[in-house]
Amino acid sequence: MKNFTIHDENKIETGFKIPDNYFEDFSGRLTKQLPKKTSKIFSLYAKKKSWLYATAAILVVGLSISFYWQITHNQNIESDSIEYYLQNNTVISDNDFATILDDTDFNNINITADIDNESIENELIKDYNLEQTILEYL
Repeated sequence: MKNFTIHDENKIETGFKIPDNYFEDFSGRLTKQLPKKTSKIFSLYAKKKSWLYATAAILVVGLSISFYWQITHNQNIESDSIEYYLQNNTVISDNDFATILDDTDFNNINITADIDNESIENELIKDYNLEQTILEYL
């Protein structure tokens, strides 16, 4: 094998060339390419947020329970007041009720009026347009 010495032989060029003033301007160019430092902002209330959320959740649950309690316990309205309201404050006709209710609803209605057949017949006799009324419902 032949003795090889680096300093005696012709050197091969690498093909890479460094631009003029590359290392003098390097630090300036590098700092321009780096992203700007952004500092984290900590809120004064960061630790208190979980307590605020818990308090808000407790308030919502408490208020919803109280509203539910009031709604369920205020259902005991007298039937007379409901009947009075429906008679005087609604524009729903008997025909509307008849179309809404089905046969099972009519069977479940318990009317406890003490009306004898004679009074019903007297009212029907007084109604002069009885035939017209019957034809309207048919």
